[in-house]
Amino acid sequence: MIKTVLAIPLIILILSGLGCTSTQEDQTTATPVINNTPAAVESTTTPEPNDTQTDTESTIFPTTGDIPIIADFAADPTSGEGNTTVQFSDLSEGNVTSWAWDINGDDTTDSIEQNPTYTFDKNGEYSVTLTIIGPRGEDTITKGDYISITGCSK
Repeated sequence: MIKTVLAIPLIILILSGLGCTSTQEDQTTATPVINNTPAAVESTTTPEPNDTQTDTESTIFPTTGDIPIIADFAADPTSGEGNTTVQFSDLSEGNVTSWAWDINGDDTTDSIEQNPTYTFDKNGEYSVTLTIIGPRGEDTITKGDYISITGCSK
């Protein structure tokens, strides 16, 4: 079984029949659009046993612009002794257009970069919050006591 995924530009959807699948015998030249958003087509080709023909089936599904956003992140390291610089990595899903990080748990935005670094210079357990915004809305995730810093003189 061979799988191919193609991104399709925004054009009016024209499909024959009621479903969103087609086979080689019923080929339709169409560019799918779902809710005015470009869609993608996944084609599966299955060779027929002892036959020179293959059967191809295509399925239409929304592209990432139509998928709700989900906030997520990771940090490295999550603990340290003394002044510790931490690299935060955005792992969010969907079409994200802006980021707001409260890295030190003080309820203010410390960075609007996608993947910021931050140096902790005080002992403590720090909660980190990431708020993301995209065309499909916004989402926020907070990881409580996510960063642990010890051994600072302050």
